[in-house]
Amino acid sequence: MDSVKSLFASPVGDNAKDNLRKIVRRFGHTSFDFLLLVYDNSRYDEACFANCTVVYDRSPLFWQLKKHLTPELCRKYEYVFIWMDDLDILDFDPENFLNILRRHGIEVGHPSLSANSVISHPIMAHRPDSLGRYTDFVEQMAMVFRGDCWSRFWDMISPTENPWGWGYDEAAYSYCGYRKMAVIDSETIRHLRKGTYAERARADQKRFHQAHRRLHFSRKRTLCRLSEQPTMRWAIAPLRLGLYRAFVKLYVLLGLGHLR
Repeated sequence: MDSVKSLFASPVGDNAKDNLRKIVRRFGHTSFDFLLLVYDNSRYDEACFANCTVVYDRSPLFWQLKKHLTPELCRKYEYVFIWMDDLDILDFDPENFLNILRRHGIEVGHPSLSANSVISHPIMAHRPDSLGRYTDFVEQMAMVFRGDCWSRFWDMISPTENPWGWGYDEAAYSYCGYRKMAVIDSETIRHLRKGTYAERARADQKRFHQAHRRLHFSRKRTLCRLSEQPTMRWAIAPLRLGLYRAFVKLYVLLGLGHLR
């Protein structure tokens, strides 16, 4: 897989240029292709973006992702970064991050968020002295999917019913059948601002929860820690993850979601 690139995709506007320049320069075109989904009138025709694919699309976020990030496209890449445009990468090292995902077989990963970030979910906050944590939730702010795993999330997206996407990340573990989702503490980014469409998004989220009430929505909890220690990595972690996956399947089978 060393010769296979990863894809970095992001909805972007004029305010994103400074952050995106840093991302393109640090990630580089040798290991990454870039897909920029421009949602305003900003121009991404500077030299540093010359080798990026730029698409102009004013549709809501998950309309864009459903249309442009097809499973056929994403399967060509080892990993697919789907990041929002309000992120400062700080000292983030993309190659170290990818190496951690590879070593531990992570299907969906996310860097931890720095202490000075806008943090909506405490589980995403950076934890010192931690490589990372297997979780039942990663926020759809800086998700990184293994290329062959994106299709399961893509299938869940209903752009006509939930175009802003609140709630998809809460359902992903159950709906998509992911076993290894993780927040990577050894690589950290900063989230800069709150969303601007909360009222509309919250209404869509409520309808999404109601439509999929049989699912096991994430408890936003750590299942076990990532570790290079052999016993933890090859015995304890697989056991804990397997038991939690079995619990979620039983929860759905018994229809316990109706009791919420």
